Amino acid sequence: MLEIRQITRYEVPLYPRDGNFQTCPPSRIILQFGGITAAIAIVTQSCTCMGPPPPPRLIGEKDARSAITSLFAARQIELKTDQPITLRIDQPDSLVLSLDGYDPKTQVGYEYLASKDRDSIPDAYRSRLDSTRLESAPHILVIDAQYASYYDRGQKLVDIVEKFLDSLKAQGVI
Repeated sequence: MLEIRQITRYEVPLYPRDGNFQTCPPSRIILQFGGITAAIAIVTQSCTCMGPPPPPRLIGEKDARSAITSLFAARQIELKTDQPITLRIDQPDSLVLSLDGYDPKTQVGYEYLASKDRDSIPDAYRSRLDSTRLESAPHILVIDAQYASYYDRGQKLVDIVEKFLDSLKAQGVI
Protein backbone atom coordinates (compact mmCIF):
# COMPACT_ATOMS: atom_id res chain seq x y z
CA MET A 1 0.00 0.00 0.00
CA LEU A 2 1.18 3.51 -0.78
CA GLU A 3 2.41 5.39 2.23
CA ILE A 4 2.53 9.17 2.24
CA ARG A 5 5.03 10.82 4.54
CA GLN A 6 5.73 14.49 5.05
CA ILE A 7 9.15 15.68 3.95
CA THR A 8 10.84 17.21 6.95
CA ARG A 9 13.84 18.69 5.21
CA TYR A 10 14.53 19.56 1.61
CA GLU A 11 17.96 20.41 0.30
CA VAL A 12 18.37 22.50 -2.83
CA PRO A 13 20.93 20.92 -5.17
CA LEU A 14 24.04 22.95 -5.80
CA TYR A 15 25.49 23.22 -9.26
CA PRO A 16 29.23 22.77 -9.77
CA ARG A 17 31.10 26.03 -10.21
CA ASP A 18 33.93 24.72 -12.37
CA GLY A 19 31.96 22.26 -14.50
CA ASN A 20 33.13 19.15 -12.60
CA PHE A 21 30.48 17.33 -10.64
CA GLN A 22 31.87 15.81 -7.46
CA THR A 23 30.18 12.58 -6.41
CA CYS A 24 29.92 11.24 -2.91
CA PRO A 25 32.73 8.77 -2.08
CA PRO A 26 31.58 5.11 -1.98
CA SER A 27 32.91 4.62 1.56
CA ARG A 28 30.56 7.28 2.86
CA ILE A 29 27.62 5.69 1.01
CA ILE A 30 28.41 2.27 2.50
CA LEU A 31 28.53 3.71 6.01
CA GLN A 32 25.32 5.66 5.58
CA PHE A 33 23.10 3.39 3.54
CA GLY A 34 24.52 -0.13 3.42
CA GLY A 35 26.18 -2.31 0.81
CA ILE A 36 23.41 -2.83 -1.74
CA THR A 37 22.67 0.88 -1.92
CA ALA A 38 26.39 1.60 -2.25
CA ALA A 39 26.70 -0.86 -5.15
CA ILE A 40 23.78 0.77 -6.96
CA ALA A 41 25.25 4.21 -6.33
CA ILE A 42 28.67 3.19 -7.65
CA VAL A 43 27.16 1.75 -10.83
CA THR A 44 25.00 4.80 -11.50
CA GLN A 45 27.81 7.25 -10.72
CA SER A 46 30.15 5.50 -13.11
CA CYS A 47 27.69 5.99 -15.95
CA THR A 48 28.60 9.07 -17.99
CA CYS A 49 24.97 9.91 -18.66
CA MET A 50 24.22 10.62 -15.01
CA GLY A 51 24.73 13.88 -13.20
CA PRO A 52 22.80 17.03 -12.53
CA PRO A 53 21.17 19.00 -15.31
CA PRO A 54 23.09 22.05 -16.45
CA PRO A 55 22.28 25.25 -14.57
CA PRO A 56 19.81 27.71 -16.09
CA ARG A 57 21.35 30.17 -18.53
CA LEU A 58 20.36 33.66 -19.58
CA ILE A 59 18.81 33.82 -23.01
CA GLY A 60 21.06 36.03 -25.09
CA GLU A 61 19.70 38.93 -27.09
CA LYS A 62 20.34 37.23 -30.43
CA ASP A 63 18.38 34.11 -29.43
CA ALA A 64 15.61 36.17 -27.84
CA ARG A 65 15.24 38.39 -30.91
CA SER A 66 15.00 35.35 -33.15
CA ALA A 67 12.32 33.68 -31.01
CA ILE A 68 10.29 36.85 -30.45
CA THR A 69 10.42 37.89 -34.11
CA SER A 70 9.13 34.47 -35.18
CA LEU A 71 6.23 34.75 -32.71
CA PHE A 72 5.28 38.17 -34.09
CA ALA A 73 5.65 36.90 -37.68
CA ALA A 74 3.25 34.05 -36.90
CA ARG A 75 0.65 36.77 -36.18
CA GLN A 76 1.46 38.59 -39.46
CA ILE A 77 3.31 41.43 -37.72
CA GLU A 78 6.40 42.41 -39.70
CA LEU A 79 8.92 43.89 -37.29
CA LYS A 80 11.75 46.17 -38.34
CA THR A 81 14.84 45.76 -36.19
CA ASP A 82 16.53 48.53 -34.20
CA GLN A 83 13.81 51.10 -34.86
CA PRO A 84 14.13 54.45 -33.08
CA ILE A 85 10.95 55.67 -31.43
CA THR A 86 10.26 58.74 -29.29
CA LEU A 87 8.36 58.12 -26.08
CA ARG A 88 6.68 60.94 -24.17
CA ILE A 89 5.48 60.82 -20.60
CA ASP A 90 4.62 64.49 -20.31
CA GLN A 91 4.87 67.15 -23.00
CA PRO A 92 8.33 68.46 -22.12
CA ASP A 93 9.85 65.05 -21.33
CA SER A 94 10.67 62.54 -24.03
CA LEU A 95 13.03 59.63 -24.60
CA VAL A 96 14.37 58.33 -27.90
CA LEU A 97 14.57 54.57 -27.64
CA SER A 98 15.91 52.07 -30.16
CA LEU A 99 13.53 49.12 -30.02
CA ASP A 100 14.68 45.61 -30.88
CA GLY A 101 11.61 45.21 -33.08
CA TYR A 102 8.84 47.61 -34.13
CA ASP A 103 6.06 47.64 -36.72
CA PRO A 104 5.20 51.27 -37.60
CA LYS A 105 1.95 50.23 -39.30
CA THR A 106 0.38 48.66 -36.18
CA GLN A 107 2.57 50.61 -33.73
CA VAL A 108 3.49 47.36 -31.96
CA GLY A 109 6.99 46.52 -30.81
CA TYR A 110 9.21 45.07 -28.16
CA GLU A 111 12.45 45.66 -26.30
CA TYR A 112 14.34 42.73 -24.79
CA LEU A 113 16.50 43.97 -21.95
CA ALA A 114 19.57 41.78 -21.86
CA SER A 115 21.97 42.35 -18.99
CA LYS A 116 23.83 45.10 -20.89
CA ASP A 117 20.57 46.93 -21.76
CA ARG A 118 19.12 46.88 -18.27
CA ASP A 119 19.53 50.63 -17.65
CA SER A 120 18.54 51.78 -21.14
CA ILE A 121 14.97 52.61 -20.07
CA PRO A 122 14.61 54.84 -16.98
CA ASP A 123 12.18 53.64 -14.31
CA ALA A 124 9.65 56.42 -14.96
CA TYR A 125 9.34 55.42 -18.63
CA ARG A 126 9.37 51.73 -17.79
CA SER A 127 6.44 52.03 -15.38
CA ARG A 128 4.54 54.15 -17.92
CA LEU A 129 5.15 51.59 -20.67
CA ASP A 130 4.06 48.72 -18.43
CA SER A 131 0.85 50.47 -17.33
CA THR A 132 -0.30 51.82 -20.73
CA ARG A 133 1.09 49.34 -23.24
CA LEU A 134 -2.36 47.98 -24.04
CA GLU A 135 -4.39 51.18 -23.70
CA SER A 136 -2.75 53.51 -26.21
CA ALA A 137 -0.27 53.39 -29.06
CA PRO A 138 2.57 52.66 -29.30
CA HIS A 139 2.11 49.21 -27.79
CA ILE A 140 5.55 48.20 -26.57
CA LEU A 141 6.40 45.04 -24.65
CA VAL A 142 9.45 45.42 -22.43
CA ILE A 143 10.91 42.05 -21.45
CA ASP A 144 13.59 41.59 -18.81
CA ALA A 145 16.33 39.07 -19.55
CA GLN A 146 14.93 35.55 -19.12
CA TYR A 147 16.51 32.30 -18.04
CA ALA A 148 16.21 29.08 -19.99
CA SER A 149 16.52 25.96 -17.90
CA TYR A 150 17.31 22.49 -19.14
CA TYR A 151 13.66 21.55 -18.78
CA ASP A 152 11.64 24.51 -20.10
CA ARG A 153 14.00 25.70 -22.86
CA GLY A 154 12.83 29.32 -22.60
CA GLN A 155 9.11 28.63 -22.51
CA LYS A 156 8.55 31.55 -20.11
CA LEU A 157 9.76 33.99 -22.78
CA VAL A 158 7.35 32.49 -25.30
CA ASP A 159 4.49 32.70 -22.77
CA ILE A 160 5.19 36.39 -22.06
CA VAL A 161 5.15 37.32 -25.75
CA GLU A 162 2.08 35.23 -26.58
CA LYS A 163 0.15 36.73 -23.65
CA PHE A 164 1.01 40.21 -24.94
CA LEU A 165 -0.04 39.34 -28.50
CA ASP A 166 -3.26 37.69 -27.32
CA SER A 167 -4.22 40.80 -25.34
CA LEU A 168 -3.51 43.02 -28.37
CA LYS A 169 -5.71 40.79 -30.51
CA ALA A 170 -8.48 40.92 -27.91
CA GLN A 171 -8.28 44.75 -27.98
CA GLY A 172 -8.46 44.78 -31.77
CA VAL A 173 -4.99 46.25 -32.26
CA ILE A 174 -3.77 43.38 -34.43
